[in-house]
Amino acid sequence: PNCNIVELCNRLGVSRSFLYSLFRENTNISPQKYLMQLRMEAAKKELQNTTSNLKEIAHKVGYGDEFTFSKAFKRYSGVSPNVFRRN
Repeated sequence: PNCNIVELCNRLGVSRSFLYSLFRENTNISPQKYLMQLRMEAAKKELQNTTSNLKEIAHKVGYGDEFTFSKAFKRYSGVSPNVFRRN
């Protein structure tokens, strides 16, 4: 999950526009949304199965800081990472 679209295009040897059209045709979502879903699902596993703090989890799943990660996580799951971990 710790990857961005440019890195993904470089690894696959394709252009950004080709990657987007390929994703849209096959998944109906953008590559960015797919990567975000991967990051959030990885974060959920970390929250459930480890005692790592939010800063560690944020960095592990590709976010620069826990504040940005927490906002993205809440947008994705409807609850904050701390609430998710408690439940």
